[in-house]
Amino acid sequence: MKKEIGSDFNIGLELFFKRKKKNIPKKSFLLSSGRDCIYFILDSLKLNNNHKILLPSYLCHTILCPIKEKKLNYSFYKINKNLEVDLNDLRKKIKKEKPNIILIINYFGFIQPNLSKIKEICQKKEIKLVEDNVQSFLSPHQTMGDFVFNSYRKFIPTPDGAFLLGKFPKKVKINNSPKKFTSKRFTGGILKTLKIFKNYYRNLFSSSEKKDIDNYKKPARMSKISKYLLNRINLEKISIKRRRNYSFLSKNLNNSEIIPLYTNLDPQTTPLGFPIICKSEKEKIKIKENLIRNKIYPPIHWPLPEEVSKNEFKESWNISKCIMTLPIDQRYTPEDMKKILK
Repeated sequence: MKKEIGSDFNIGLELFFKRKKKNIPKKSFLLSSGRDCIYFILDSLKLNNNHKILLPSYLCHTILCPIKEKKLNYSFYKINKNLEVDLNDLRKKIKKEKPNIILIINYFGFIQPNLSKIKEICQKKEIKLVEDNVQSFLSPHQTMGDFVFNSYRKFIPTPDGAFLLGKFPKKVKINNSPKKFTSKRFTGGILKTLKIFKNYYRNLFSSSEKKDIDNYKKPARMSKISKYLLNRINLEKISIKRRRNYSFLSKNLNNSEIIPLYTNLDPQTTPLGFPIICKSEKEKIKIKENLIRNKIYPPIHWPLPEEVSKNEFKESWNISKCIMTLPIDQRYTPEDMKKILK
């Protein structure tokens, strides 16, 4: 049987016998997901339809879910072709929209280079800054957000989990962890390790994402099993392996139809994956289908929500149509990277 590269993490039984580590940030709220963190922030700030939030034009549709549910006003600012915040457009939008909150995203493990400037702009205008660190929590940096959050399951084999940092003006009720969602993902992760229940664990993962992720009260706390697993994982080793695999692809990728989104990997960056920009949407589909035929499953980050204007934010839409992420996580070796290149 060919080895699969990509898709959901398996939960190795050896994890249960590892020595306990101190992986949980001090003074953090431990919630079930990045989305739960956004609900918590909005609830604490007592935001309503008189308030406005400014969002990057390149984002996942799930970020909009709590914002739309709370009936907040929102608009977008531009992101340039290498996913950096367009500071000129941000300043214009602040002047025009007068937002109460600005959300920024550190994409693929790479920290926004103008983070301190963005913070300075927000402080002058008394705007709260939310730093979405979901894709970059293993890239150490001086966080600038009034609120900072992550999501563990993008990087490690936990059924759920996220941390949230910040000083919150109002106490927020945290609901029980989502049992159906976490139990399905935990069971799926265990069965994937055993490899003989392929259709069953795939159905569990799929059902948890399509049905259960929306059917619990938010914000909810992180599950006990995820806390247990989190404190048995060696995060330093994960960073080393991800960086090694990323560097291997970066040095050896030689294809005129593909451009790496980031060419340099600085010593502080632990990448989520290896994002590439294909020559066209048609070429992306062709490459993706070929990879899947060879049991390599590249995620797409992201199809943009329809609320993002195609006329105003052409750059973001061009990226969304042509981007694909090659898996480089800690499960894989240089031999696996050679397979992807082949």
